[in-house]
Amino acid sequence: MFQLIAHILQWYYAVTHSYAAAIALLTLTVMVLLTPLTLKGTKSMIQMQRLQPEIKRLQAQYKGDRQRMNEEMMKFYQENKINPLSGCLPLLIQAPVFAILYRVIHKLTVPGHPNPPGNFNPSYISHDSEMYKALSSGNTMMSLGMDLSKSTVYELQHSAVSAIPYLVLVFMVGFTSWYQQRQIMSRNTGQAINPQQQMLMKFIPFIWPIILLNLPTGLAIYGLVSNLYRIAQQSYITRTLYRPAHASGVIEAKVVEDDNAKRPPRKGATPPAKGTNKGAAPKPTPAPKAGAPRPPKPTPSRVTPPKAKPKPKPSPSGQVSRPPNRREK
Repeated sequence: MFQLIAHILQWYYAVTHSYAAAIALLTLTVMVLLTPLTLKGTKSMIQMQRLQPEIKRLQAQYKGDRQRMNEEMMKFYQENKINPLSGCLPLLIQAPVFAILYRVIHKLTVPGHPNPPGNFNPSYISHDSEMYKALSSGNTMMSLGMDLSKSTVYELQHSAVSAIPYLVLVFMVGFTSWYQQRQIMSRNTGQAINPQQQMLMKFIPFIWPIILLNLPTGLAIYGLVSNLYRIAQQSYITRTLYRPAHASGVIEAKVVEDDNAKRPPRKGATPPAKGTNKGAAPKPTPAPKAGAPRPPKPTPSRVTPPKAKPKPKPSPSGQVSRPPNRREK
């Protein structure tokens, strides 16, 4: 793998005669090869968001049995052709490429024999290549006014003025990382996100530049170009995948609205007059002034209940005697 990356870098340098352009073209090659995996992972994530209610139902159903819940979840993923790790696969592949590129740049800029003392003795590339001849003739990897073999911290220790281009490059890497995370978080507005994952996404753009301060500047070129490519890629994904999914109702956007403003009026209720506050409390009745006669208290109206009619008494023979009828008299 080291030989492959080094030979691709050597071939791009023969075409461009620029170390920065060679690293940028190598980065674009890696990103283009990973694009199909990124699109596939994004489609899988959209599918998972569409089936989120069913996933929550399974988690609630087998809450007490974790092994059974994992079995049912894997079965559910297989039936719906979902790979929960597909979204992380491009990032997992880029990490080894970044480590290999660091190793390649380090080996390209290590002084040694048979070159003159202090000059680079590049490894992993052919001695007949233009890149080998350019590096072995000196001890710098100059491009864009910077030595890509040196770190930003190294330049700061020697001269703050000469370190300005290095600091600008690291700042651009941090800014593009922040903008990319902003794209993703704004697209996922209304979706349930793990708070720990959300906090990690906020801090990653600031961690990445700190790491690059102590690494060769050639890796900052790799980070900047990969971020710019991902920004364009995320814009394309949002326009072609997420917006149609929102429009078709596959992903439901959660919109927080004011209940008092958006609630329809009840039947028979009179709308408030203009200029009045709907949620205002009723004004209290002013207290009477001192010395003013108090209004008389209303006396409750007494209603006399009707008298109950006496029940007829039974006669000794067991017959109930009826009261005499006034008409019979």
